[in-house]
Amino acid sequence: MNLLEALDLYCERTDPSLWSEPFNIVSSLAFVFAAWLLWRRQLPSEAWRETRRLAVLLALVGLCGGIFHATGERWAQWFDAGAALLAAVVFLQRYLSRVVRARRGGIVLTVFGLLVLWRALKSFGDLGMSGSEPYLVAWLVLASLSSWAARKSAESLPWMLAASCLFPLALAVRSVDLRVCSAWPVGTHAAWHVLAAFVAYLCARGLAAGCHERSGSYHGLLTSATLLQR
Repeated sequence: MNLLEALDLYCERTDPSLWSEPFNIVSSLAFVFAAWLLWRRQLPSEAWRETRRLAVLLALVGLCGGIFHATGERWAQWFDAGAALLAAVVFLQRYLSRVVRARRGGIVLTVFGLLVLWRALKSFGDLGMSGSEPYLVAWLVLASLSSWAARKSAESLPWMLAASCLFPLALAVRSVDLRVCSAWPVGTHAAWHVLAAFVAYLCARGLAAGCHERSGSYHGLLTSATLLQR
């Protein structure tokens, strides 16, 4: 496999030059902006740590995405996809661990099963979505976490529900990129970056809210137990 192979995957790219995708390059910074917003938020300690972790990963997604859209080469695509997958897996693991309070074995099996499904859709899925089929796994995750939050986490619910409702629009925008080239040569991939970064921000806030709620309930129970002992 030629790691320096030039890839032509998006409507905006018309040649192998570094500045062939200016809108896609600049819009990748939406993830860096989302990371900056998360980094500067003042939150309780537990939520603060989780938010900072995701902020670093989102900044990495934005930088790797910008490099890929600048070079358009296969090696950069691997970095781009790897950074996005890492951020998604870490978010899911932290949400299941800190908010859902799932057991470690269940988390490992869930993440592994979703990765297998993601790989299957990437290899064999052809639903006319221009290569966006694996992102259906992300939608499934968001819908599942929103359903859980509706029953168990009132503070996390608004954020996760907003993310799960916005993501289908982002996915649709990504899927039609190559189909609108004749009418819109710039394409729609840049809009995908902006919407996906917003979804990632909402997910991080949902994790932070859930952590705060859970830790608050936990400390509240400890306080009540202490008072009863007096």
